[in-house]
Amino acid sequence: MSPEFHYHEKDEAWPLFVALAGAVIAAYALWQNNFLFFVFTLIATGLVITWGTRKPRHFEFEINDTGLVIDGTMHRYREFTSFALSDNSLHFMPKSSIRPRLEIIVPPSRERAIREHLLDFLHETEYTESFVEALGHWLRF
Repeated sequence: MSPEFHYHEKDEAWPLFVALAGAVIAAYALWQNNFLFFVFTLIATGLVITWGTRKPRHFEFEINDTGLVIDGTMHRYREFTSFALSDNSLHFMPKSSIRPRLEIIVPPSRERAIREHLLDFLHETEYTESFVEALGHWLRF
């Protein structure tokens, strides 16, 4: 079983802080008579609070000789260019530029065995976290 994403525990003040920040930005939008930005800010604040407090679902996954199976869906190795292991996360880089990178959270005790198995099928690359991912971790999102 693997969680859908890394979940960061948040205290009761986190949604209040987000709501306060959203209210400040929304007030600025009204002061500037920018109604569209005001509506966008309200929607964005609601989504950040909703998504930020959501607990991850858990998925069954299997790594075998033909590919990766996530909740019954097969992803063949030929769909990926490489993989990267970092911070208990296994990242698969797709060949197609329009497909998203696949990330699976793996137990630290299994990282070595997973790496050794995957090296028979894909080459390993260095994973660098994007600015948006780093910002999300810093904001505990």
